[in-house]
Amino acid sequence: MTGVDRLSIVILGEGVAGWAAAAMLAGALPASRYAICLVSTGMPDDSLGPFGPAEATLPSIREFHVRLGLDEEALVREGQAGYALGVAYSGWSSAAPTYFLPFGDVGAPLDTVPFHQLAGRLRAAGGAVRFSDFSVAALAAQMGRFARPLDDPASVLSTYSYGLHLSCGRYVNALRSLALAHGVHQYESPFVVAKLSERGDLAGLRLENGETVPGDLFIDASGPSARLIGTALVTGFKSWRAWLPCDRAVATSSATTVPPAPYSHIEARATGWRRVVPFQDGVGDVLVFCSGFTDAEGTAFESGRRKQAWTRNCIALGAAAATVEPLQSTSIHLVHTALARLLRLFPASREHHAEAAEFNRQTELELDRLRDFLILRYKLNGRRGEPFWDAVREAEIPEPLARKIALFESRGRVPLLDGDTFEEVEWAALLDAHGVRPRRYDPRADAFPPERIQAHFAAVRSIMLKAAAGLPLHGDYLARQKRLRERVA
Repeated sequence: MTGVDRLSIVILGEGVAGWAAAAMLAGALPASRYAICLVSTGMPDDSLGPFGPAEATLPSIREFHVRLGLDEEALVREGQAGYALGVAYSGWSSAAPTYFLPFGDVGAPLDTVPFHQLAGRLRAAGGAVRFSDFSVAALAAQMGRFARPLDDPASVLSTYSYGLHLSCGRYVNALRSLALAHGVHQYESPFVVAKLSERGDLAGLRLENGETVPGDLFIDASGPSARLIGTALVTGFKSWRAWLPCDRAVATSSATTVPPAPYSHIEARATGWRRVVPFQDGVGDVLVFCSGFTDAEGTAFESGRRKQAWTRNCIALGAAAATVEPLQSTSIHLVHTALARLLRLFPASREHHAEAAEFNRQTELELDRLRDFLILRYKLNGRRGEPFWDAVREAEIPEPLARKIALFESRGRVPLLDGDTFEEVEWAALLDAHGVRPRRYDPRADAFPPERIQAHFAAVRSIMLKAAAGLPLHGDYLARQKRLRERVA
């Protein structure tokens, strides 16, 4: 921004989203021109939604930590985190009682023909193929094994990736330490009410102790209540209830001494689903369900997004921008992508209509495409005779998702759209796990007789099985890292 005065950026919310924003902005923006502070809500952390004290992440978290300068090994060791090779799902599909969505490649092409197209050719000839049999991440997860992938592209051990299982409270501690080291100021007295300027922008936050924190740019990381953008500025909310009707959550945690599995598990139940996220000394557990089909009690929420994530001089982050069911480890990912988008579009003056409009356009695309990826599980569920699941299966779905399913059913192709978080291989794996089989496959696959494809698949699986079996047990890998660090210290 222009001018000699420092711009004041005020963040509301002391949870994961708020401290992630503080750490990233303070590390990227010069302290000579920007003053960054964080104000507490005085409430428990629901900045990612009411889904409990543990989070599973996508592999993209590694890039975010590099940008922050956050030491991953230290985070895993001191935060008692675990590594994640993907997510296991049970009870969702009639085609596969349990299936696994891995992080990384699935199978291997022949020449330029993709693996899932070769699988279509083999199935047409009467062969059977299960995608997760051809993934190093899935095979290693089944065996409870883990090591970081290699950088050598010639090795099959470079074909997978990993995320993290985090205790949110410990993760906040790491982000907070980093932000404070960059000069972020924290106000301990909780937020009470927002003050508006004459033109209707946010002017400051009044605290419980009577102090007012003035600001130029505000970030609302206060969770689903959206106490700035949804209350003070009254920005509209676009509900996804028609497709994602779960509206209650019960979150718990427990201690354990059992070595953690390198994956999270999401089990479909009669009126919703249950997610278990293991880390080194505990387990985060959340039950998500629809109140219209049960009398059970839980914390209320509504899936959906703000119509404008950037309104006037306020930017919503995390669950203040969108409440997204954690079916695919995306809660923290959405915080990271929003912050990266903000830095790319950071305003050069106090008039930032163009930047806000583009930020909102990109945010809307990302959230709506992710919404479709989540809806897919409900639409294609195989739980017949259960009122909740029958109702969500019969619901009309958004047109872009309907086109995706139709094209995959026709030709085994997935059209990727602007804003898609997941790649074609991930869409194909999910559609395949739910029993969607293309009527036709890529004609290039006819260049290979079924016997050649079968031999190729057998060779790929053999190599992957051997590689996965050679990895250490996940618990042993974590313990070995700790010992090495202690030896160095």
